Amino acid sequence: PVTAWAELRQARTGPVLKSEAWHAPYDRVILLDSDMLVIGDLTDVFPLLDRFDIVSTPEPNGRPDRGVERGVPETFPELNNGFLAFRKTPDVRRFFDTWLTEWDALREQRGVTADQPAFRIALWKSEIRFLTIGSEFNLMIHTNSGVSGSVRIIHDRSPDRESLAGRVNRHISPRAIVAGYGPIFGFFTRRAWV
Repeated sequence: PVTAWAELRQARTGPVLKSEAWHAPYDRVILLDSDMLVIGDLTDVFPLLDRFDIVSTPEPNGRPDRGVERGVPETFPELNNGFLAFRKTPDVRRFFDTWLTEWDALREQRGVTADQPAFRIALWKSEIRFLTIGSEFNLMIHTNSGVSGSVRIIHDRSPDRESLAGRVNRHISPRAIVAGYGPIFGFFTRRAWV
């Protein structure tokens, strides 16, 4: 169970408010978007922060063209920082500062106000160690996803998320989550689908 919450100071406007999580009174932080429904245990994320500075999840709708002009290869992933775990180190503090600088630049130069493209650029420029974990920690039900094991977080505002929460972990074998339908169990045995 969650035993403590830290309210973010709103020193800035826009989605980059997430960078204010640095001020949480903890050495290790898991930041969740407000439209996330936690349906499983998150404590096994903390040991990952013994080896990595930042842990996040893939962005299924990423725009690899954002950041190319700043030297980021299109093959470098865009992460969905609706789920963001980090440990407080000087390198991560510098990363957060770079994230804010890149967000300001993208907003001013290209009108981009989403926080993820700037996060991607800052991550590329940094020396921090990051880990991408699966969609089980950030299941976005409006996109198609594959999961294996227990889904821990559903990331969506729709009223269907409560219904999906009751079905998504009925079996924890590899399965597809299809937008508008829900989980399809046993697809991994159908090799002809590829």
